[in-house]
Amino acid sequence: MSADIVINGKSWSTAAMDQQADASGYILIRTDGDPLNKAQKRELKNIDVQIHEFLGGGGCCEDDEDENQQQIYLCGYPKGNSLDPIRALSYIDYVDVYSNDLVIHDAVERLRARPVMHRANTNGPSHSNSTSGFAVANHASLISARTAPVFYMEAENTRVHVAPEDKMVEVDVLLHHDITGEVPQELIDRFCAVEGLKELITNEASGVIRLKIDEDALEDIAKFDEVRVIHPVNERVLMANIARRLLGFPVLDTSSAANDCTTTTSPPSFPSSSSSLFSSSCRYQGHDQIVCVADTGFDKGSTTDVHQAFAGRVMALHPWGRKGDTDDPDGHGTHVCGCVLGQGQHNLEGQVTGTAPAASLMLQSFFVRFNWQGQSVLGGYPSDLGRLFKQAYEAGARIHSNSWGTPPSVRDNFKQRPYDASAESIDRFIWDHQDMTVLFAAGNDGQDTNLDGQVNERSLGAEASAKNCITVGASENLRPTLTSGKKGDPYTYGLFWPQKFPLNPLKDDHQADNPEGLAAFSSRGPTAENRLKPDVVAPGTAILSARSRSKKYANGVDKTGVSGDERYQYLSGTSMATPLVAGCCAVVREALLANGYQDVVVVASNVNGGDDGGIAAPAIVNPTGSLIKALLINGAMPIKGQYVPDDLGHGPNPHSGFGRVHVAETLSMIEPEIQGMGGYGVSFISEETEEPFIVRISVPSLASLGSNGDGNGNMGNRGHRDLTFKVTMAYADLPGAALANDLNLMVFSGDGTKQRHGNQGDQEFPAGSERPFDRRNNVEQVVWPQVAPGDSVQVQVRPYRMMLADVPFAYAWKFF
Repeated sequence: MSADIVINGKSWSTAAMDQQADASGYILIRTDGDPLNKAQKRELKNIDVQIHEFLGGGGCCEDDEDENQQQIYLCGYPKGNSLDPIRALSYIDYVDVYSNDLVIHDAVERLRARPVMHRANTNGPSHSNSTSGFAVANHASLISARTAPVFYMEAENTRVHVAPEDKMVEVDVLLHHDITGEVPQELIDRFCAVEGLKELITNEASGVIRLKIDEDALEDIAKFDEVRVIHPVNERVLMANIARRLLGFPVLDTSSAANDCTTTTSPPSFPSSSSSLFSSSCRYQGHDQIVCVADTGFDKGSTTDVHQAFAGRVMALHPWGRKGDTDDPDGHGTHVCGCVLGQGQHNLEGQVTGTAPAASLMLQSFFVRFNWQGQSVLGGYPSDLGRLFKQAYEAGARIHSNSWGTPPSVRDNFKQRPYDASAESIDRFIWDHQDMTVLFAAGNDGQDTNLDGQVNERSLGAEASAKNCITVGASENLRPTLTSGKKGDPYTYGLFWPQKFPLNPLKDDHQADNPEGLAAFSSRGPTAENRLKPDVVAPGTAILSARSRSKKYANGVDKTGVSGDERYQYLSGTSMATPLVAGCCAVVREALLANGYQDVVVVASNVNGGDDGGIAAPAIVNPTGSLIKALLINGAMPIKGQYVPDDLGHGPNPHSGFGRVHVAETLSMIEPEIQGMGGYGVSFISEETEEPFIVRISVPSLASLGSNGDGNGNMGNRGHRDLTFKVTMAYADLPGAALANDLNLMVFSGDGTKQRHGNQGDQEFPAGSERPFDRRNNVEQVVWPQVAPGDSVQVQVRPYRMMLADVPFAYAWKFF
């Protein structure tokens, strides 16, 4: 096994090891190749080893083939104890103290002497009262005022030395997993005693401490044994109707645009676009669903005086970036809200409709001001993004849409953002609230940097790398005659982004003439940890939606397309694709509840919860985010896109993910037109038994398929008698850069002689094969063509590594 491991982006040699844990109460252990089983975890616990987190093989190397074999765990261990009892265990390959040299993430090291732009109000709805010069943390406020910690300049308090502003960095300090609840006062005092600290904000729910500090003082912070990792804080930016039809919704009437559906070009055909499927996608419009949008703002900032596309459906507006203000001078947020749930009448286009026009809106506003270039400055983001989601969750929202993020930075040579504190807070909230669906835009940083006519990979934002969210990329819309501005300039990638796409074939390509293509600007995966992202794509070019009545700079509004109605405007970006999918999630959730969704509650257990682990109790509960994710992905239509490597192959890929969302196909698994053609389920794997989940699914007979063909048992326009089986498994994982709980999806042929594994393309293996399996992703899919009617398939979910007593998952399947 390799002598080196990668932790927090840093390579670490395992050649030299300490004999005892004098330097730290935290250690790294590596097994001999297999994950720790329940008996081994119990044995380690008996010698005072507390397993905190699975770190994988580092997960930050693009070509780290050894990662699949490395099983590295971060653990707590009594400081000063000998490490020999651990090394004596036959299944332990390596053990050493967790060095403070590993604490500062490599992403911070790369940005030293490159200060992060300071955002206004970095921790919530209230504003800081601190002034320039010396700043101190008011400890009483930090402990008691949890909703909005405030910093003061107070003469009676001890001053904290402040370094020159150009040496200041803003970082998130994450504490070890066994430090929960209120951050100890003694630890806060030690932080404040560090020379060079300017600001400190703490959050008891997540163990995140945000610092503004002299970069030379970071090593002093890293020496605190309680500190697990230090991440950079990055500036957030915005990720900015045919779209409905491309997503599998019908045209509502002959005069309606249905979110810019009017076109003289025929839409693409879909394999199951029957009238019954379209009636389902028309019937479900997000009734009784609340969608929360976090963005610049909304229209005039009123819940009563609203744009006509939202009449009667604006539930609440919450200011985070400006005190008391939620209007939308930028226009981005209002357009995004329209993509989710707008429904209005355009002077020329007819009805312009979002994907969930019956849903209700909750909005969190992050607009602060315009900079000197007229671009929006966003602020108010808490150090723990879970606070955003919690506000929405407690108000009844179960879908949260985010068209912003931290993209790769020119200061870091556009290097892929690694999994950071923001991604961890996203995963933590979803793990703790399994019925929440959170979506993030992939980003708009696709570009052809090496001028080879292909869009480069690895350009995702940090939040988009979270395991448990739905990450959305952009495909092309279908508006081939649209031009830019009143002069009718070509609507091409080169015109809008001349530096990103300076040469053909990308330069002169129209942005909205190929619905099977990807938007060239859409950020690509995989993540820095080599996970597959984005999850899905949706139309994101030339999207017509609501225009804010508070929009300040209107002189350039026609560049993105002349609307012909000042109440509506065109915009492009993964910012538009994401809310379109959020509305789809509301529709899917409505359909699940309407069809009597039932689930088994599995209470998320603490990683150190002992043998009791998770608690299972039957009940009728909300649909899980994992089920909505599995249904969306299994219904998605694979599209390869253009300007991608020739060897990309079929199946999921880092450009288009699992494909373009198609709501009619997703609803066909909730309300199948023919019994047995589709379905879904939820269950959990128990560490106690480590038994796989098994379900056998019968392939529909020719007789049952007759009504979908010519009435004589033939398959109509399918052209053959065989079917294709498609199944997707998804589950929420524990927070952390590595895949902690590793479940494997497998499908067996009816006679049990062949099997296929999740995310392994069209590879087929003989029964009993133990490799290869996906060790990085918590979404897996198997597509098996040419299964014979009347036969059967067996779906299995097997545990490979479990950090908890019970791990819930969801699956969705269909024949086509």
